[in-house]
Amino acid sequence: MKIGGIATLAGLLAVVVSVVGVATNTYAAGNTCTWTGAGGDSYFSTAANWSGCTPTDGDDLIFPAAESASVYINNDSLTSLGSVTLNSSSNTSNYYTTTIASSSDTTLLGSINVGTNQALSFNDTGSSGYILGGDVNVTLDTKGRISMYSDLSMGSNGLSIARSQSVNLSHVSDLSAVLLSGFGSALTGNSDASITLNGIGTDLSYAGDLSGYAGNIVAYDSVISFDSWLDLNANTRLLLHDSALDYGDTVPYNLTTPVEFTGNFLGGRSDTFGYEAVMNPSSALTLSNTTLHSDIQVDPFSANITFAGSLVGRYLIGGSQAYSPSATTGHIIISASTNTSLLPNDDYIIVNQGSYSDSTAQSIIVQSGDAVTINGARGRVIVSPTATLFGTGTVGDLSVLGTAHLSPGHSPGCMSTGSLALSAGAIYDVDLGGTVVCTGYDQVRVTGTVSLADAILALNFYGGYIPANGTSFTVITNDGSDAVVGEFAGLPEGTKFVYNNKAFQITYKGGDGNDVVITTVGGAGVPNTGFEMLTSSPVLIAAGTLLAAGAVLVASKQVRFARSK
Repeated sequence: MKIGGIATLAGLLAVVVSVVGVATNTYAAGNTCTWTGAGGDSYFSTAANWSGCTPTDGDDLIFPAAESASVYINNDSLTSLGSVTLNSSSNTSNYYTTTIASSSDTTLLGSINVGTNQALSFNDTGSSGYILGGDVNVTLDTKGRISMYSDLSMGSNGLSIARSQSVNLSHVSDLSAVLLSGFGSALTGNSDASITLNGIGTDLSYAGDLSGYAGNIVAYDSVISFDSWLDLNANTRLLLHDSALDYGDTVPYNLTTPVEFTGNFLGGRSDTFGYEAVMNPSSALTLSNTTLHSDIQVDPFSANITFAGSLVGRYLIGGSQAYSPSATTGHIIISASTNTSLLPNDDYIIVNQGSYSDSTAQSIIVQSGDAVTINGARGRVIVSPTATLFGTGTVGDLSVLGTAHLSPGHSPGCMSTGSLALSAGAIYDVDLGGTVVCTGYDQVRVTGTVSLADAILALNFYGGYIPANGTSFTVITNDGSDAVVGEFAGLPEGTKFVYNNKAFQITYKGGDGNDVVITTVGGAGVPNTGFEMLTSSPVLIAAGTLLAAGAVLVASKQVRFARSK
């Protein structure tokens, strides 16, 4: 197969503008000359090869689509090209290439338009090859392609390559714009230059020398393919919005160029290339300078994907493939010297539906939207948004991210963890079916720190049980003397709340002084926090915790989460 903050389109554009700047294209349209080839010699300077005019520098050129064979045309007379248009082909079964060749430097001034099922290739053997005389926009119709088999000097200009229409295709070749794919070609440009891709598959494999390009490569709904030959300038930045990196070589590779990801959300769109941030590398791939502007997902199906060096941005790296916990390939490895992400440094595999009773130190990521039961032992566990963790097992440090469920046991039951971190919006499901811990009610037994951070406490009276007044339930035991950090949403220390017509009170200082304990304190009554507690808790409001005036109601597990443990 070729994951949280979400930036708005305006925000993304603002980022791009601030990074790449805005250049002005001063090109003014010239005469329009249409190629006929009637002169028979394929030279620009032959008047009989043109209709409308014989082109001079800066004129707009139109080429009818090649239909039966590729066409090689010699530019022997122009030092600059205005706009270039290659008409669509009626032959949808093949690509035919129109190549514009030149032995001297040629400046590109205007827009470039490539029709359906057509390929336009530039081949300039001059000392500087092709030169951008301003911003150049390339528009591709369905399955249109553009290739550059020569040097390209961009200066401070921008080159934008985009689809003329929205397409939902599933293979790189269907969205192919093979930019700079020639052998020995060189790309140059200063820090103000930018290459912008939109809905495009761009292959930088065999692209030649890119070390002279210090600008940015900005991609929207696109794929950037590369291999171990890739030689990027250390100052080049890859800015990927709902876009992917596709590493296809058979040798390990360390991409040291800064890469910034926005989009590629867990459960992302499968109809575009914005589904994964890194697509199924053929061999181990290391990213050494990564910034996250959103959750992303990657696909380490064939080889490990490692995030080393700098990993910045408090977001999640998740996966789009799931494997057996004993898998020896396809790991996500975080070994960053600077790491502010939601994944602590560790070696992870991704798991989805299943129950695991064996014991291993392997750390795991529970895939978004799936449910996993752990009855044995595991290392660190990350529960992705909308996923659920069940079981009576023992895990290392446990992180439950927003909208994910922690539901210990098998209705009821106990789970043991290292440190426990419940993010804002994460849901702790607690069955109350009796007074005996682990068989009568749920509990998490923590060896380490406890952080709640506005997570949601969701109770469920299990098996028809209604607790008697004065009954206490220790729902989280916290070893040592460290205090619980944070609290459940809307439930500060000592809050009285109502669930299922039963009043409870919560403390984070229970047990031996630092356990989370809830105690029944009578029938339904007015909590001492007042109605303001509800109105100040958008999490509870969003969860549908409607109640009588003056009473706070803890979210019902039966309402919130229909799946039975």
